[in-house]
Amino acid sequence: MADRFPSLDDFDAGQTEPSASPAQSDFLARERAALGDDANLFASSTDNTAPTPAQP
Repeated sequence: MADRFPSLDDFDAGQTEPSASPAQSDFLARERAALGDDANLFASSTDNTAPTPAQP
């Protein structure tokens, strides 16, 4: 996530916009990238299903 925000030096120089778009917009893809080989240890059958809204 640090690559999405300007460094403190850039911010002090006036650049306040993110320097690049995120490489992966999918949360699960980012988690798999962060966990590496251990990602499968945390996988479940419901990883790719959308939650249903709670009924009042």
